[in-house]
Amino acid sequence: PAPGLLGTSALGTDAAFSRSRDELFVAAPGGLLRFDTAANTAAGRIDVAGAEISAVAFDDATGRLFLGRMDPANPYAADGAVTIHD
Repeated sequence: PAPGLLGTSALGTDAAFSRSRDELFVAAPGGLLRFDTAANTAAGRIDVAGAEISAVAFDDATGRLFLGRMDPANPYAADGAVTIHD
């Protein structure tokens, strides 16, 4: 993304909303930004090592966060990776 903008440079899902937690997780360089949607305030940052995040999903049933990443060496032809965070 351009400096000062949120989201990913890849075509993906830049944010995920949790209804059960009233939180929005937004991809940002080096991790995720958390927003409290009930209070409409920033709630913190989650630093995540590794390649740039290209997709974000949250499972309210399990409370798990799923982060997708494209292969940085060959983003459109090689398999990427998904990590699961509790």
